[in-house]
Amino acid sequence: DGEEPKLVDIAALAGTPVVANLVHDANQTAGTGADLTLAWNTETLDTGGLHDTSTNNDRITIVTAGYYRIIAQIHMQAGANSTDINIYLRKNGSNIRVSNTPVINGDNTQLIVSEIVLAAATDYYNVIINQSSGVNMTVLGGSTGNVRSSFQIEKLNGTT
Repeated sequence: DGEEPKLVDIAALAGTPVVANLVHDANQTAGTGADLTLAWNTETLDTGGLHDTSTNNDRITIVTAGYYRIIAQIHMQAGANSTDINIYLRKNGSNIRVSNTPVINGDNTQLIVSEIVLAAATDYYNVIINQSSGVNMTVLGGSTGNVRSSFQIEKLNGTT
């Protein structure tokens, strides 16, 4: 019909993605045989108001229902003993994903747990570590650098 094609600005159409990336600015200690609920006191990114650094800073709380991708990447400092470490992703206090990783004496270890979830507004998610080496182990923190633990969430496009 002779009309010029219209250009569409996809970025403007999509808007700002709802994402959060959380870290802790210091190491945390995982005692032997006890659950440690990891705290996240630093936001490197939070476009959706999903996290509060002072109140319940151990959790991500859903504001808008939808599908989300959640990833926790935990770095453990080398321990004196070999053991297995469990990392739990919990929704509203109940486990939804568990990952078990063996730790070899003297080696730093990276643990990853991820899940795609259908979440309702007010659902919350947190990460728990449990290890039974017989000695305390260190979860590596820090607000900068490549070797630090993080907790991330991303809202996926689509409807519920």
